[in-house]
Amino acid sequence: MSMTKCPICDAPLVWEDKEIKKGIYARVQVCKKCQEHYIDLKEHERVYREYYSKAFKSGNSIAVIIPKKVADEAGIRVGTSFKINVKDGKIIIEPVA
Repeated sequence: MSMTKCPICDAPLVWEDKEIKKGIYARVQVCKKCQEHYIDLKEHERVYREYYSKAFKSGNSIAVIIPKKVADEAGIRVGTSFKINVKDGKIIIEPVA
């Protein structure tokens, strides 16, 4: 369900495609006055399914499925070799040329 006015400043809301987190885009309602943005439940669920994954066991390893949109943006295709590093507690996957 969409809103028509900002609950903070009561200004009108407009629909925009916005980067809500680095590399993650969603259709949100934006207040042009206070710059707050709001995402509805249906769009939140779509973004979650499109960008998030869960680890699972594969033999003696832990495997993760990379969502297609994320793989496309990173240049990862079937058969792509890549290196994996951990930096500051974050996993970094880089395609190897």
